Amino acid sequence: MPARSWITMSTIPTWTHEEDRELIQLVLNNLSHLTYWKDSSGQFRGCNAAFAKAVGLSHSREIVGKSSADLAPLVGFDFLGDRDAIVLAQGTSENHTLQVEQNGAIAWLAIRKIPLCSDNGDRVSGLLCTIEDITAQKTVEQQLHHLNEALEDRVQSRTAELAEAIVRLETEMLEREQVETLLRTNESYHRHLFEMSPIGLALRTVNGTLIDVNPAYAAILGRTVPETLNLSTWDLTPADYAPFEQELIQNLYRVGYYGPYEKKYIHKDGSLVSVRLSSILVDREGEPYVWSIVEDISQRVEAEIALRQSQQRISLLVQQTPLAVIEWNTNWEIIDWNPAAERIFGYRRNEAIGQPASFLMPPEVRQAVDIVLEQTLGDRNNTHRINDNITADGRRIICEWYNTILHDEAGEVVGVASLVQDISDRRAAELKLHASQQLLRQVIDNIPQSTYWKNCHSVYLGCNHNFAKDAGLKSPSEIIGKTDFDLAWTREEAEWYRECDEQVMASNTPWLHVIEAQHRSDGQKVWLDTNRIPLRDAEGSVIGILGTYEDISERKKAEEALRDSEQQLREQAERERILNRLIRKINHTLDFDTILLTTLQELRRFLQIDHCIFAWYRNNVDRPYWEITAEACEADQTELRGRYPEEVIAELAERLFKQETIQISDIHESRDQDCQQLAQAIGFRATLIVPLQMPSDTVGVLAAINYNNPRDWRDREIKLVQTVMEQLAIALNQAELYNQARDKAQELETLLREYQRTQTQMVQSEKMSSLGQLVAGVAHEINNPVNFIYGNLNYASDYTRDLMDLIQLYQKHYPAPHAEIQTQADAVDLDFLLADLPKLLNSMRTGAERIQKIVLSLRNFSRMDEAEQKAVDIHEGIESTLMILQNRFKSSTTKTNITITQEFGQLPPVDCYAGQLNQVFMNLISNAIDALEEANIEEPEIRIQTNYLPDNWIQIRIADNGPGITPEQKNRLFDPFFTTKPIGKGTGLGLSISYQIVVEKHNGRLYCESQLGKGTEFIIEIPAE
Repeated sequence: MPARSWITMSTIPTWTHEEDRELIQLVLNNLSHLTYWKDSSGQFRGCNAAFAKAVGLSHSREIVGKSSADLAPLVGFDFLGDRDAIVLAQGTSENHTLQVEQNGAIAWLAIRKIPLCSDNGDRVSGLLCTIEDITAQKTVEQQLHHLNEALEDRVQSRTAELAEAIVRLETEMLEREQVETLLRTNESYHRHLFEMSPIGLALRTVNGTLIDVNPAYAAILGRTVPETLNLSTWDLTPADYAPFEQELIQNLYRVGYYGPYEKKYIHKDGSLVSVRLSSILVDREGEPYVWSIVEDISQRVEAEIALRQSQQRISLLVQQTPLAVIEWNTNWEIIDWNPAAERIFGYRRNEAIGQPASFLMPPEVRQAVDIVLEQTLGDRNNTHRINDNITADGRRIICEWYNTILHDEAGEVVGVASLVQDISDRRAAELKLHASQQLLRQVIDNIPQSTYWKNCHSVYLGCNHNFAKDAGLKSPSEIIGKTDFDLAWTREEAEWYRECDEQVMASNTPWLHVIEAQHRSDGQKVWLDTNRIPLRDAEGSVIGILGTYEDISERKKAEEALRDSEQQLREQAERERILNRLIRKINHTLDFDTILLTTLQELRRFLQIDHCIFAWYRNNVDRPYWEITAEACEADQTELRGRYPEEVIAELAERLFKQETIQISDIHESRDQDCQQLAQAIGFRATLIVPLQMPSDTVGVLAAINYNNPRDWRDREIKLVQTVMEQLAIALNQAELYNQARDKAQELETLLREYQRTQTQMVQSEKMSSLGQLVAGVAHEINNPVNFIYGNLNYASDYTRDLMDLIQLYQKHYPAPHAEIQTQADAVDLDFLLADLPKLLNSMRTGAERIQKIVLSLRNFSRMDEAEQKAVDIHEGIESTLMILQNRFKSSTTKTNITITQEFGQLPPVDCYAGQLNQVFMNLISNAIDALEEANIEEPEIRIQTNYLPDNWIQIRIADNGPGITPEQKNRLFDPFFTTKPIGKGTGLGLSISYQIVVEKHNGRLYCESQLGKGTEFIIEIPAE
């Protein structure tokens, strides 16, 4: 019974992009084996292009849904479904060799069938079958068998005459002709694969002239094959790639290959095409040529960059927010813990992960907390709580919690996300404020002004007798715990008071002598000179507000009458001056923003208001909004510039669309609900809003605003603003074409910068993502033939020793051979052959062992089968990296090779992403080599040291004795796109990516120590678990 060999669903990669599926299909299509896979019912679910062609289908998709019976009559291969049912039923793999007849010739096929099983292995969900044509191998085996028989005949017939040697020679010549015929057949087959390959393939001279290309290569360039032939690769390569490619070609002569790497090709239409290119040096009839493999990678790279940027933005927000971000599973166990959580609670991330929610709570409430948490999940409602919590050092703190239930796509609860803020200091300040209020009571009750004080939530904490009387209360104690909505004021007044309080506390600036209207408990309206002063604790934090006011109704009436009489003539002159200045601006500039800003400043000064704004109604989007684009206010005034949802003014917008002028003298006295909603959003006390209708149906509004004081809008003021709006319409029409042209130019410039930035990122990210795949593939393809060669060397040595013994025995008993035999022996220098052949075999064995070590290093470096974290030997990864870079340790600029000093400590297995750490080692060691080559050091050295640190951390130090770097360069080492290398040798992304791998992926540290003239050292520190 063959051993079970299952492929479970967990071993099959999950494809999240269509490009990934196309890539896998492309890889399968380039395999020489015939490959197909079926579901549990025996129906085909897919195949590669080679199998589709073999069974007479034009495309691999046509096989889906067919059975073996559908194909067998078509191709004459009855073996397709012979054992599939047994493999599916028993769940065991099968390997067997089958002899078939194709086109009158005998062919040998190696067939392997493997069951595909579910993740837990409890059922077979399908099978995978590969069919390899081993006819050539069988032919060689038969030939070897014949040669062995001939060799045994020669040993047994020691007295064979010269005629037998001639027969053997003729037999060998015939066998050679057979092999040459087989090679010609294979060449025809390979030519067909070359033409049909979806990947670009090209053969060129060492000078770059293309002498053979397939259609896929020509299509990448937007050309046909005839148009592409005899072109030079230098004609297709942008000039800025030339220096780098010259270096690659020099490296090609040394090692025989280069790539893969990313570059640009010049399309026939002049555009640039992003490709990934690999090349290998080959020998054809004694002349060197270069084979290149080219793949168009533009679309896949763009999708990967967009996804990575989105993930980076989300990760950056979580890592940098000052609020603790904690994620729980449905068992209320911590599964994520950001740096702010570490600062607040004192637990490091690895200490907090997996802990229950109760470990942050005081012991006396933990049981009750568990019940509340279960209710939270059951109710599926987001919650806001203030709790006592315990830190890692045992301190009791007060925290404000915002808990959000997390759901999956099916609506099921999968966890909870919590935002946490430490409010201990704020609570302590509130307690101190309450104590101080008792001391102030006697003072406040004896001053003539009405006085009150509130906490930071606008809840009354106390007042004096005068204020209690105005509010309709019998004593000051009745005010405690009430808000303005509980007193005799109107709702509009209460909302206004609440908003004023919030603005004073938010700005931490007192409002002094603000004139307000108020309705007393007896219904009387009075004018008040009010003061609002933020209350601060000892540290200067705002913890409430103190308010005083004085009734100035009579004084205000007299002042208004006097002011009106004095202002009439000045206002008339001012209106004319504003209009004249606006007209001059329109005649001298096309910049509407400049005209608009000047207009708002002049109107604000003339009307003597707090704020003057201009807003456009944007209705050319899915959710229309109002956008304030210009404003004039005091330097310390809160700006309103920005976007506001359409709902902010709701029905008020319809009136503005009808060109209705809106005027509110005092929002506290207004019953206009539309204006009330706008007042809540902006916080004004009085406003004048004048609409502007453009010929293009664009609607704008100009609003004059007073925040704290009411404002009676006179007719002449309204007429002035309406006239100004008419002039603005003229200015806007003149400036519109100018602004459109300017915006288009800015947009094109922005797009160009973005394209250049993303283009550079694309090159670096795809280079390293494809390196592992190439290294693993090369290692696998080299390993099989090397093992075959190495395994047969022992037999070859034994056979050679036997033949040599036989020849020596023959010479011993027949010291005087036939003259023709002696002539041939002298011609081939038989004595030298007998002495040199064992040395030759030993040299072959040494070379094979060297190749095996290199293959092992390549596989260890690539780690393609270790996408998840696992415990690995860090030293093994470093050794693999050094093996891959070994050819670079021989200096290309000096006669001295680079010395590698390894000081390895005792390290435990490290839980990490091995492939990514290998990439970090590669970047840092390569940078050290570059620095030593540029500095031309007499005795260049790279020192690699590993240490085991306390708290189960490990440290890797990579140092060179190069020229070092400046402090300014050191501060920017890990910035993206920063490089100290010449143009064309570095992208500036290597250290940035390394920093991300060490710090973000492994929660470690990466830093640099360097002094000019003393070398540079990079230190990596990561937790072992």
